[in-house]
Amino acid sequence: MLCRVLNNIMSPTLASIGTESTKSHNSAPNVASSSVAAASSGLPSFLTEAAKVAVAALFSLCRLDYMRCETAVKAGIVKNLVVVVRHLPSLRQLVVTLLCDFAHASSFCRQILLKERVMTLLWDQVFGDLPYWRHLALESISVVLKADSDGEIDAFVVDEVLQEERIKRLCGILTSAPPHDVERVLGKLLAMAESASAVAVRLSSSLALFHAALQQLQGSQAFVRIASLKLITALYRSCKNPRMICRLPSMEDTLIALSQDGETIVAQELASNLVRAFHVHYVM
Repeated sequence: MLCRVLNNIMSPTLASIGTESTKSHNSAPNVASSSVAAASSGLPSFLTEAAKVAVAALFSLCRLDYMRCETAVKAGIVKNLVVVVRHLPSLRQLVVTLLCDFAHASSFCRQILLKERVMTLLWDQVFGDLPYWRHLALESISVVLKADSDGEIDAFVVDEVLQEERIKRLCGILTSAPPHDVERVLGKLLAMAESASAVAVRLSSSLALFHAALQQLQGSQAFVRIASLKLITALYRSCKNPRMICRLPSMEDTLIALSQDGETIVAQELASNLVRAFHVHYVM
């Protein structure tokens, strides 16, 4: 019932109400069903307040309750939550949290998130200034990219979600964020790479990502270097052109230095394994 109310309140079909004011003012049901449009068209503020109350109620009901999340998604709430984000920025974090919960709820919910192009909204959070929302969104993106029961995911979905421009912007975060933030981002990328072979292949095709990981090997703290080595290892295994990675400037020299560094045994082992793999491809 709540989802039906929300869908009536926030129906995006009248988002153009501001530009069609004559029709809108002549249709009381239309006005009453579009509080989102009210936020941007100067209509009575009670419509905006109704949307706020409705979203808050949905948040309270669905937060971490995946059965309710799926019920809400099946009721068609996702597209209207996206409208809320566009027109009511003050509700953005509530809506984003809900959408992230939807991603964890079920495969059906993830399909709807893809269909309604929610990934763009989640990536906006990744590229924002707040680390908490960045990691929450990245975790949800990683879940969406997990393979189905047959072990794979549609390559079109992977290419759509992991557009090269997004990967490059993520690399910018890796080169500028604090070490603990960088480690978490690297961990999320590793989880993505391990979620499905198509995801690993897509990530491994980005030279920008290898360059960013290499940069972390050359000057970061030990725990960041280990995270970078794990990511490079996972991507290297899936790379269609491994020699391209072998020949990156200073890549092999950096790995050799780490393989001989006694600072951490884990880093030594990871670097040594990569060096041996590089030599195999050089010989081949």
